[in-house]
Amino acid sequence: TTPTLIILGGAFTGIERISAARRKNHTLGFGAAKSDPDTRNTVFGTDDLVEYGLLREFAGRIPVVARLEQLTKVQLVRILEGGDHSLLAGINRECRRHGLSFSFTPAAIRAVAAAALARGTGARSLRGTINQIIEPHVFRRARAGSRTVKEIRITVRDLPEFN
Repeated sequence: TTPTLIILGGAFTGIERISAARRKNHTLGFGAAKSDPDTRNTVFGTDDLVEYGLLREFAGRIPVVARLEQLTKVQLVRILEGGDHSLLAGINRECRRHGLSFSFTPAAIRAVAAAALARGTGARSLRGTINQIIEPHVFRRARAGSRTVKEIRITVRDLPEFN
């Protein structure tokens, strides 16, 4: 496996608290700086990963740990509607096989992005959220068996309560 590059990714929710506790324990003396509650520049190490729950043997094989910032609402909106390769464009390509085309109002797109942001799962939950919105239309259309393309406009009123 020497020439193989392995990249791991994950949402290590709460690891900031572990790192903050470690840094808090390392400040001594009258001139010691208080630990910064801003964790954006925090560097996580093997001990933090082990404390989080990874096996030491596994965590020891991770030579570089890079932290990525949480996506913003604007970035999530861009993922949803940003051109020919956006999430909504891909979903529409798939739905055309069922004779459906979806258009979302800008307010509906922002609401979907806000729901993903509130869940704290970033872009991963966007697809599931969109599927939750369009599935009833797709199933209804599949049962009807029509082949003409029907455009469905999704507004904020059409959105379910996001859990």
